[in-house]
Amino acid sequence: MLEKIKEKITVKKEPDYKKLYYRTQFEAIIIIFIFILFLYFNFNYLLFKVIMSQNYIYTDSLDKVFSDCLDTDIKGNYFKEFDNVAIKLFTEKLTDINGDIYTKLYTPSQYTNYEETLQNDAAECEIHQIGETTYLHLTNFSPYSLSFVNENEDKLKNTKNLIIDLSDNGGGELPICCDLADRFLPKDSIIYEEVGRNFFFSSLNKAKTDISYNYDNICIVQNEYTASASEVFINALKENLDNVTVIGTKSYGKGIEQATYDLTNGYAFKLTTASLKTPHGNSIHKKGIIPDIYYSGENAEEFITQNINATSKGANTYVY
Repeated sequence: MLEKIKEKITVKKEPDYKKLYYRTQFEAIIIIFIFILFLYFNFNYLLFKVIMSQNYIYTDSLDKVFSDCLDTDIKGNYFKEFDNVAIKLFTEKLTDINGDIYTKLYTPSQYTNYEETLQNDAAECEIHQIGETTYLHLTNFSPYSLSFVNENEDKLKNTKNLIIDLSDNGGGELPICCDLADRFLPKDSIIYEEVGRNFFFSSLNKAKTDISYNYDNICIVQNEYTASASEVFINALKENLDNVTVIGTKSYGKGIEQATYDLTNGYAFKLTTASLKTPHGNSIHKKGIIPDIYYSGENAEEFITQNINATSKGANTYVY
């Protein structure tokens, strides 16, 4: 009896080779079909790429084009770098037509320098306390500045008033901006809206948690170089809270969003994918944010700390 049971357990079912054969054939047909479609829709470009990179006789001109676009000597490897040159030339033409300076190709050295600049700028973040007021200077919205905020969580929670200095802050990463704005806002408050050409680049971004930072007064300092994610952050607080006062000069006015894609061999491609709207549905693109109190002096921190209660009630006041 035990032997029969063991035989049943050890018997393996033979695979259905006929079904396996037809399945393999079907998958092969699908792969070939996709490959044919790829060739059909890319035939002109692929033919041009092969012929131009392998047969064009004026190689000195090719060297000049590749060198100007990629800022490096490609040593005659035209085929490998051809796509990057095409991207570079196309995006430069777009910039000439519509002034979109944000859609572009990053070479490996440019991309590395960009990341290093973010880190170096974030190293200039600053926080200190003056009586019942905490001064926070954010130089960008990056993982490095987010780490700085997290490291100083206790100082930010144990204060009555907060000054957020975003002067010269050109922006950064919108997810970081959302993370920080979320801490000031009630749950489900609108932070900003993305409006793209299709569903994938359109969304309504809301606060996911309840208020972590609560203050009597929040004063935000801006200037003409305050842009992009900084402006998103300012509008998120200003249009959702009643204790926020913006001080300084009119901000830059960048209400569009870019997505960055890593390419092969260290290259990256950034393109404009959406326009941004404030919680109230407004666009500040090429308009900027008008401060509640105009201040063009050199020490906004001192001015605010001396007049914290008065500035919180001001609106369209000029101070020079």
